[in-house]
Amino acid sequence: MCGICGELRFGPGGEVHEPELIAMRDQLVHRGPDSDGVYVSPNRRVGLGFRRLRIIDLTANASQPLSNEDGTVQIVFNGEIYNFQELRKGLVARGHRFKSNSDTEVIVHLYEEKGADCIADLDGMFALAIWDDRQRRLLLARDRAGEKRLAAAWGAVEQETAGQAATVERPQFGVAHRSQKGKLEAAAKKGKGKPLSKVKLRPPLPKPENIICMAVNYMEDGTLPEPAPINAFMKSPSSIIGDGDTMVLPDVPAGIFEGEAELALVIGKRAHNVKAADYKQYIFGYTCFIDGSARGLPPPGIVFFQMKSRATFAPMGPWLVTADEIPDPQKLAIELKNNGVSMQKFNTDDMAHQIPRCIEWLSSIHTLEPGDVVATGTNHRGLNSFMDGDKIELTIEKVGTLKFNVKDELKRTWARTTRSQHKDAGKEGAHTPQLTGKYAK
Repeated sequence: MCGICGELRFGPGGEVHEPELIAMRDQLVHRGPDSDGVYVSPNRRVGLGFRRLRIIDLTANASQPLSNEDGTVQIVFNGEIYNFQELRKGLVARGHRFKSNSDTEVIVHLYEEKGADCIADLDGMFALAIWDDRQRRLLLARDRAGEKRLAAAWGAVEQETAGQAATVERPQFGVAHRSQKGKLEAAAKKGKGKPLSKVKLRPPLPKPENIICMAVNYMEDGTLPEPAPINAFMKSPSSIIGDGDTMVLPDVPAGIFEGEAELALVIGKRAHNVKAADYKQYIFGYTCFIDGSARGLPPPGIVFFQMKSRATFAPMGPWLVTADEIPDPQKLAIELKNNGVSMQKFNTDDMAHQIPRCIEWLSSIHTLEPGDVVATGTNHRGLNSFMDGDKIELTIEKVGTLKFNVKDELKRTWARTTRSQHKDAGKEGAHTPQLTGKYAK
């Protein structure tokens, strides 16, 4: 654990003042008590600060900021590169000279060869800043899963990229996909693609910091007289599984297991006290989401966490569609099929509290961070029992189809009826009762 910081000054008269940089750096002493350092560029437009916790190469040669041989490339780095020894061997063979045994210096020399593309070679958890004085370019990057946080601020506005890396060349800091989309599309055209059937898609957000689920957020096809008060709950990020994975029903006395079909949005930059009219600038993209539930667990009234945050109870995917591809998220058809039979079928225009209001309300309570997932709720009328062997398909218009399986080692069974069918038949309770297996009454 180390601490990194820095300044980049634009415009006439803009200079980094070293005492201010040192004061910023020393706010991070809790992250690096062993040593410290600063770098200020020759034109005083860039400053980097570092607090060190010694782990790899305990000598002063590994102190940061750390540079290449001629000092034109400077880095501050927090994290660990798991494959640095392998990378180092190749760099030495190609003539690079090292002064330390640290993983940090490997990144410097790799950057000399590949520029920003060097990030793709790094296997590890990291946040870093590289200043290239020759190119007058600042590279900010973090690991793909976001284990190490990296934030930037322009004036009084703090933002954090939801992507992996950003190159700062002018005074603006947009959501990563806006600047990188063209490059990704060009790379896709040049590359040799593989059919989806030949690859395994993992969850598009395997480890978000927060999963926030809107509660009772649909008008249920007009059957509710008025919207329920706006409300939400947290779901454990460790519940996430991806396309083609399996939801496992636990050995607990649930009255029924259900999965709620939902449109989920992914936050693209830090959001605090956002106005409803500005919501679009904070959304990176959209994906399919299932809010799994183990209903009716004892004791009554103390069940929400254990009902919602079970392992595998948050299927997500199959991919993330960037926000520019969804001009109006309030007009999307949603359908959930269980073993090929349509069970839930509704439209996002039936939301009680639409997405702008959800972002406004949530960000007034706590700051939404890049990569946070907000599930927007479901129409409960089509909810149905999930049982062993079920094959579930959730399709959201313009987003895609998420497919996953259900496994129950206890082989419990319920009637295959929806909540609305159960209610229309005049039967008791919100859903069909368990028919067979352990815990059946």
